Amino acid sequence: MADCRVLPVLTKPAEEPIDMTPDAQVTNIPSKDHFVVIRIEGLHCHRCEQSIKNQLQKCSGVFEVEVDFASGQASVLYDPQLISIPLLLDKIKETGYKPTDFTQSHTDTAD
Repeated sequence: MADCRVLPVLTKPAEEPIDMTPDAQVTNIPSKDHFVVIRIEGLHCHRCEQSIKNQLQKCSGVFEVEVDFASGQASVLYDPQLISIPLLLDKIKETGYKPTDFTQSHTDTAD
């Protein structure tokens, strides 16, 4: 099982040492995550959903995946510095389904 500890966030100037211990204080920073909704042909059941979800969750940089066969869509929260939309589409194709279109947006969780 993957290590799911929250890592500290860089809040000090680069010349100061950064506390990288598991108990370090985490602060609020702007999110660089992106959100994409991918339309997919060929989804018929919950097994289809699970196949795509499992494939996408294996990708480094993918944080959250929801797939709905009724709407024929996958919603993915990801880091564009670690994975690209074309690679997400390729991963869906590898499961035997056809991504047909996508809509993307940038998430901004900072206040």
